[in-house]
Amino acid sequence: MVEQQRSLRDDNGGRDRLLPWPMVKDLTGLSRTTAWRLQRTGVFPQPVAVSPGRVCWREQELKGWTLSRVPRAQMPERVKISK
Repeated sequence: MVEQQRSLRDDNGGRDRLLPWPMVKDLTGLSRTTAWRLQRTGVFPQPVAVSPGRVCWREQELKGWTLSRVPRAQMPERVKISK
């Protein structure tokens, strides 16, 4: 975990950029609605208000969230329940 945090810091020279939604969408592949739902449950990083009516997300938090996702190959198989 510490190595992941170091590598995140080193990617940008220690600076944490604020990313607007289009860049967040490109980085995560999520729709705005899905990101909003995940934010409500506390799973996705919260945006930062940068001015009235304008929010951005911290790049390091998004990268950390992306690294925390379980690769599909490691996910348990879904169990089908017959009715």
